[in-house]
Amino acid sequence: MNAADLPALAAVAVMLLVGGYVLLNSFDLGAGTLCMYRTDRADRDSILQLTAAARLSSEWWIIAAAVVMFFAFPFPFRVLAEGLAVPIVMLVAALAIRKTAAAFRKSADDLAERRWSKIFAIASLLATLAQGFSLGGFLRGFSIAGGELLGGWFNWISLFSLLVAVALAIGYGLLGAAWLAWQGVARVAERSRALLQPLSIASAFAMAAISVATLFLHTIVSARWGLSLDGVDWAYFLPLSPLPAAALAGLMCSYLCAERVGSPWPFLGGLAALMAGYAGLAASVWPFVVPYGFSAAQSAADIQELRLYLLWTAALTLGLAIFSAVSFVRWRVRNEAMNRSA
Repeated sequence: MNAADLPALAAVAVMLLVGGYVLLNSFDLGAGTLCMYRTDRADRDSILQLTAAARLSSEWWIIAAAVVMFFAFPFPFRVLAEGLAVPIVMLVAALAIRKTAAAFRKSADDLAERRWSKIFAIASLLATLAQGFSLGGFLRGFSIAGGELLGGWFNWISLFSLLVAVALAIGYGLLGAAWLAWQGVARVAERSRALLQPLSIASAFAMAAISVATLFLHTIVSARWGLSLDGVDWAYFLPLSPLPAAALAGLMCSYLCAERVGSPWPFLGGLAALMAGYAGLAASVWPFVVPYGFSAAQSAADIQELRLYLLWTAALTLGLAIFSAVSFVRWRVRNEAMNRSA
């Protein structure tokens, strides 16, 4: 492989690892937030049991992404870690609280269990919002002079970041409800199905709002999509147009199949919309690792070191994929056994 292509390949590897985390963590956090609205302990037990596999394996993907970026892109890692320190700490704290609450609620009496379940649900929502603020802050870009970050630790706060955080909470809620409607039984599935159509509509409006707002972040973004007040540059827009089309199709699938009992299509449609949106945002800032000033080629580690890091990353990604698959297979077997015994 051409050495000039290695930085871009490393950047793609980081995006894939982050994408794996988003894929697994989205419906786990969305379903966890729904615990806030369940008044029956059996329903809450079912929700946590149905997302156990995702909760077990998802965090390893984001840890792997951080490790790869630390070695492959040391300067961007430092900038992002400093510029997004507050929402990152908020995310880590919320995930830690979730794990603690999930562990303590198992053996608690009914009163304490309700309290721990509320803590779990609130932590799930906070983790989702922290992801949204991190993504929004990243997309807005960073001001850097003399190798130092300008603007302080709270430069990520903006109306755009708030919009992204709220939209992510809605999208994760859709995926959580769709997963529970598909995998859940009795009342959990029925109540979750009732949320699918309103959340599908809300997700469509939220994604449209983010798409429009993103175009005004930087001239590089609008030029990448070929959209401006002067019209559409079809040479740029057409190659990327399948992404918003896939997102719309996925949300339509979730809406139209919402009333089908035990159907996987609302979940798969919502997941397709989420990943299409993620790919669209990644395409908007490509090839910048630190928007909108440092590309992958400008900020990557030494090429020889990068070759070694990419080999490690390939093995790490394969190992994570196997680990996640095994976690879901074991969860599936255990879930079927519990359903038979019930």
